[in-house]
Amino acid sequence: MIGVISTITFLTLLLVVCFYTDVITLPIKMVLMVIAISVFGVGLYVAMWGDRKIGYFKCRNCNELFTPTFMQYNMGMHLLSTRYLKCPHCKTKTWCKKVMTKEC
Repeated sequence: MIGVISTITFLTLLLVVCFYTDVITLPIKMVLMVIAISVFGVGLYVAMWGDRKIGYFKCRNCNELFTPTFMQYNMGMHLLSTRYLKCPHCKTKTWCKKVMTKEC
């Protein structure tokens, strides 16, 4: 939800700057663009952080549940609810499925 809101805000501010070019002065345009980029960047970061920290990833090799580091999470290839990650328990790189509870 945060990602959607930040994207809509970014696009709205971008459209305002593009469509009202005659009315808005250059310094105001630059301020609006900085705000738009900041909102989008912070929203994207918060959405990625939340997706990484909420729930666990389950290793297909050893069935261990773990939370990847921020760098592993961002650099891992992904398809919907699975990511290609290295399990900290068995040290194997595999497609790990996202699960929400430890009881799975």
